[in-house]
Amino acid sequence: MGATYLEIDPALAKYYFEQALKALDKLEGLSDSTRERLRDSFLSMIGKIG
Repeated sequence: MGATYLEIDPALAKYYFEQALKALDKLEGLSDSTRERLRDSFLSMIGKIG
């Protein structure tokens, strides 16, 4: 959802990426490398938003 709102409402996009980070910590069944790639991607998007 965060990517959907990047142009329309950056604050909402940031919120969705932050929520995705929280959910990532609760997910089971992901490899450590997948988890880290997703975390890096979410953090990168949050950083680009400001």
